[in-house]
Amino acid sequence: MDAVQRDNLRRQQLAERYLVGDGYEVGAGLRPTSCSSITRLTFIDYRDRQAFKAFFGEYPPYTIVAPEDALKAGKAKAFLIAHHVLEHAADPIGVLTREWLPLIEPGGTLLLSIPSHRNACEDGRMPTPIEHIFDDFYFGRDGLSYESVQHIPTFVLQWCAFQPTEKHFWYADRPVPEFCRILLDSIKRPEQDLHWHTYTMQTLIDLTEAAFYAAGCGIEWLEKFESDDSCYIVARKVARLSSAMPSALAAYKGRLTAVAASIQLPHAGNGLLVGRDRSLAFRDRKENRYWWFANPKNGYVPPIFALLTDAEWKIVEQWYADTDARASAGEANIPCLSILSGFLEGNGIRNIVQLGHFEGFSTLLLGFMMRRMGFKNSVFSVDISQEVSAYTSEWVRKAGLSDYVHIQVDTSDAPYLPKKAREYFGAEIATIFVDSSHQKLHTLRELDLWFPHLKELGFLFMHDATIYSSGFDATADGGVLSALKEWLRDKDVSRLLINEQVGSRSVEMTYLDGCGLAILQKKLS
Repeated sequence: MDAVQRDNLRRQQLAERYLVGDGYEVGAGLRPTSCSSITRLTFIDYRDRQAFKAFFGEYPPYTIVAPEDALKAGKAKAFLIAHHVLEHAADPIGVLTREWLPLIEPGGTLLLSIPSHRNACEDGRMPTPIEHIFDDFYFGRDGLSYESVQHIPTFVLQWCAFQPTEKHFWYADRPVPEFCRILLDSIKRPEQDLHWHTYTMQTLIDLTEAAFYAAGCGIEWLEKFESDDSCYIVARKVARLSSAMPSALAAYKGRLTAVAASIQLPHAGNGLLVGRDRSLAFRDRKENRYWWFANPKNGYVPPIFALLTDAEWKIVEQWYADTDARASAGEANIPCLSILSGFLEGNGIRNIVQLGHFEGFSTLLLGFMMRRMGFKNSVFSVDISQEVSAYTSEWVRKAGLSDYVHIQVDTSDAPYLPKKAREYFGAEIATIFVDSSHQKLHTLRELDLWFPHLKELGFLFMHDATIYSSGFDATADGGVLSALKEWLRDKDVSRLLINEQVGSRSVEMTYLDGCGLAILQKKLS
């Protein structure tokens, strides 16, 4: 059995396994799919009958529908087949998103195959990075774009080496100068038919997931495998249940975000271009999490970022990019962390308990502070969520903070935790930072549990201690502020409730965080 026969067999097996009813086949050429479970096929081709005959030497054995006519008819069907077609698209994600997926009904199936990078017609070319294919889609490149046209010489060279007698490259046996001149002239033709990209299996998977995401639908993988010369995928079009990006696309967005952030911006103070503008790039971002940077007063890099090494800042940039891609936000902000930095680093404070780390922003910053001071085993961070704790742990590892930060998964009012924190520190608890559930009863339990274990003259900080942030209490019981007021009634504790009244009426704030910050100090016994 030769390579074509093996490929025909695989195509037949996949069709029989997954395809039922009425569907489309794109670019079937002289090998249309035939399967007993298929009741009807509509054949889509970019060539009309005459162009088909000019290319294949005979007329198509079926009626051809042009892609634009199929889309105009607006008839979604049970499946779409495309064998060795997608490699002819300069923008494969665009073709999938705009031309093929709209023709598949919800619950329908996409079956496609392409030559792999190991195929004899591709093995002399470098596989195309997925970032390049994302660029083609998101930067709107087509077959006339500079970046796309640069693929043509490698394709011609590959095919001249693979099939020297190929009729389309009749000039392959000409002297080198003439061959080069004809090749350069052919690049300038307005219409090209070639394998624009060379694919690995992973690249095909990543671009398909990105296409489904861009089309607003979910993907259910049914089959994906690579033979010795082709890549095959079968995927079901389903409702998208999550806003999370596919991992390769999220990583791509993160890199773009980091590049954008690294472009030097005019410094607000002196108009000079400086190399450490860091978070100034956040000024133009619209998401609510960037509110501090968008404030016209804050045309500078806050010290908590300015003090970071370049490697640490890169971690923070990547963390922002990744959590943006996850569409998640909930971190403590610049005013709050700036106060913590001043307390810790201005006084050589050797440890801090963190109750509630969510996805790890404040944990990373606290870890960086402790590393600057040289204090290992210094951040004991607790969160009830296994998922966000695993995520935070991974970022702690990436940042090289494993010797400084301990992640504990449990409810922050678990009775055994203070003892475990002291054992981790090898010392009394000096500071506690509470930013957890925001529920009144839970906050009361945290205060009752942790404050007695705080060393004399130690500090407890509580985020979200204002009238405004009382609304964060999912139990509608008054939140952190109500818990504090009740707990402090009979306690001899030094206290400062910053922005306590914010939320009662509109007012210009000196401390810019409307969520406020409560600072409690334990008195001498």
